Amino acid sequence: MNRRDFIKLASLTPLAGMMPELLSANTQKHSTNSNGKIVVLVELRGGNDALNTLIPYGDEHYHKLRPTLAIKENALIKLHDGNDMGMHKSLQPLHRYWNSGQLAWIQGLGYSHPNRSHFRSREIWTTASAANQHLKQGWVSQLFTGNDNINGVSVSEALGPLEGKGTRNLRIGSPEDFLNRSKRMHRSNIHSNNPALNHILKTEREVIRSADDLAKRIAKTRSYDAQFSHHALGKKLSSVSRLIASGINIPAYKVGLDGFDTHSKQQGKHEGLLKILAQNLDAFAKTMIQAGKWQDVILVTYSEFGRKAKENSSQGTDHGLAAAHIIMGGSIHGKKIYGKRPNLAQLNGGSMQHTEDFRSVYATLAQRWWHKSSPWNYPQMPFV
Repeated sequence: MNRRDFIKLASLTPLAGMMPELLSANTQKHSTNSNGKIVVLVELRGGNDALNTLIPYGDEHYHKLRPTLAIKENALIKLHDGNDMGMHKSLQPLHRYWNSGQLAWIQGLGYSHPNRSHFRSREIWTTASAANQHLKQGWVSQLFTGNDNINGVSVSEALGPLEGKGTRNLRIGSPEDFLNRSKRMHRSNIHSNNPALNHILKTEREVIRSADDLAKRIAKTRSYDAQFSHHALGKKLSSVSRLIASGINIPAYKVGLDGFDTHSKQQGKHEGLLKILAQNLDAFAKTMIQAGKWQDVILVTYSEFGRKAKENSSQGTDHGLAAAHIIMGGSIHGKKIYGKRPNLAQLNGGSMQHTEDFRSVYATLAQRWWHKSSPWNYPQMPFV
């Protein structure tokens, strides 16, 4: 390799892993990749306090365990499900989706032999591993291994569930970021005797072609009037909504919201986080409805663990175990709370014990939504 080829190779190497030709909508739209069905994963990083998100306000143990943090009955959104359960008042924008059957809850999610470490528990949720396993492949990638199409896009996030060899996944800042990067590339017909350099030059040309195609699709995609917040989560979900509305067939997207590790002075922090979450989930759903895509989308929240049932001395909560999570979409069987309610009278180290394995959610999405074989031998849930 001569010096010129080496410099060219060094400057273009970061693009090789993007495989952008697979982002081309013309390639993706003919794929049986996921039957056109999409899952949007929203990670609540830090361990969301599910007990103050989906609230068992009729349980006397709840109020005894949380003398200052318990949400009073007159300060929440009752779900009228027959079990004295309610949503935090900051989730008010999502109440209409519950009432219309487009939102459901899954309670008691966790796993056997739980780990209270943020990093290890996040790894377990990400890879669907057992507590004594250390897997490298994200659970979404496990379903799409060997597929030559783009299977997932993470917006300003680590790939997480999309991570893994043998799959095609992208991490982007935003569609505009991808397009701006492509504009800085030079269109050339350079050829080389070096196979590695030729591969990267080919990748460069494919980046440009894919960017041109994406730019045309985004330009043709109408603007929608849903109001995402200026918070990072709003920007991420806005990017996801534009990619979906453009017609690109990608089965999985990942975004995240930080700040849920509420060890002290939880009340105000948690209320603010849930407000950000609700506002942007509402905006995302409205955009999908206006774009005619809501029937093909399921949005799922997840977190590495819940919080302890008993509040601590700093008016916060410490690392717990089981948690409840949101399922939203135009085709789900909503207005229901799935899973068995954890018993607050029988705690494990001050935490709710799980009643449902989180891999049941993954198995359900794999088989009932994407129509793929599930590598997880757990019961499916009828939310779809």
